[in-house]
Amino acid sequence: MNPAAAPITTAQQTVKREWCDYNGHLNAGYYTVAFENAFFEVLEMLDLGARYVREEQLGVFTLQLSTTYTREVREGDPLAFTFQLLDHNEKLIHILMQMRHAGEDYLAAFTEQLVLHVDLQKRRATPWPGRVAKMLAEMQEAHAGLEAPAGVGGSVGIRRE
Repeated sequence: MNPAAAPITTAQQTVKREWCDYNGHLNAGYYTVAFENAFFEVLEMLDLGARYVREEQLGVFTLQLSTTYTREVREGDPLAFTFQLLDHNEKLIHILMQMRHAGEDYLAAFTEQLVLHVDLQKRRATPWPGRVAKMLAEMQEAHAGLEAPAGVGGSVGIRRE
């Protein structure tokens, strides 16, 4: 897997019946579950997943996330995910993940997250190791030209005229 691929794609998921609410569509909390499933897959692709945690005692914690729902998905709908690195520094990554209906190719939702690199023994923020910092710099350069949906980087609030 080329970590600088632009964007990174993950395996499809399917909306499960138990993920749906009484409105007949994917419950808001399960959007986060689906996005996290895709993010964990990306971490594995980048060698920042289970092996990294177990052997290096380093990992990532989400500090902030914002999810925007653009069109509903329902039970049985196939979902496709992409991952984009928007920015990074010595301890943080700012990521964008998009969820599309895999059959009809519409944007269902996107999540923007701020993720912290952590020393799991000290439970404190720590800089990325050299190989990871290099990979993130290459990835950010490769992802710089990708388009993002309207609203990325914005804030939550009621717009007043």
